[in-house]
Amino acid sequence: MQRRDFLKLAGSGLLLAEAGCAQDVGVALGDGALMLNPAIKPMERQEKRRYPAATRDVAWATAVYRSRTGAYNDTFTTHDAFVERLANTDELPIVSAPLVRPDIAQSAKPGFYLYFGTTIGTLRLPETRPPEFISSTGRHFYTSNSNQLKHRRYPPGYLSFDYRQIRLIEGGAIHRPTGELWHGGGRPVLDRPVDAPVEYPGVEVTNRTLPIHAIMRFDLPRRPLRFTLELPPLSIQGVEVPMPTCFFEPYDTLRDQWA
Repeated sequence: MQRRDFLKLAGSGLLLAEAGCAQDVGVALGDGALMLNPAIKPMERQEKRRYPAATRDVAWATAVYRSRTGAYNDTFTTHDAFVERLANTDELPIVSAPLVRPDIAQSAKPGFYLYFGTTIGTLRLPETRPPEFISSTGRHFYTSNSNQLKHRRYPPGYLSFDYRQIRLIEGGAIHRPTGELWHGGGRPVLDRPVDAPVEYPGVEVTNRTLPIHAIMRFDLPRRPLRFTLELPPLSIQGVEVPMPTCFFEPYDTLRDQWA
């Protein structure tokens, strides 16, 4: 770089600073350097996750409970959506807080791969308060104990999720997944990109829980480090269960700290 070009660039930086943009420039330059470090990976800031407000149809609630085993004294906090619209005197559908995380490449195609998964269960009614239960922001006593769930039949297409509507927002730019989905280990969910919401289960199953999960690909030229993930609602028997908004920031995996 010639000296006059360097001075021109420095002058531009001063103008940005005078305009109140110095902090944004610093963040951009810092993230650019972080992207070159393979130990820096995007990770969700769980404490920033934003859950939708409760409605008559669906209520997200936070529960606190003790460990159910005598060997541990830990307390746990979980988030679950109770689908009140589909409740009857015997049962109430529940959706666990989704897990979202960066994943390894599932094909030879470059890009950013991301995992999404959650679990649906059916709470047995009427409820009894478990001894490990401490508190909840909702009105139910669910503590993620499978014994509280019914062993029930889930017909084909009991629920659906539209992976195409996931939005990765980075610096104001909106990115959507390509539609390619994998179970993991390079095993595709379908032999083509999805062109409609994916229904679960594919065939009738009888169990206490119904898990749904897939790894998707975003056609990005580099790994994003700081972004927001907006998830579309999960549809259960025609009732839409709104999903939380997730926030990702760069994390230093070697130092075990936020970068």
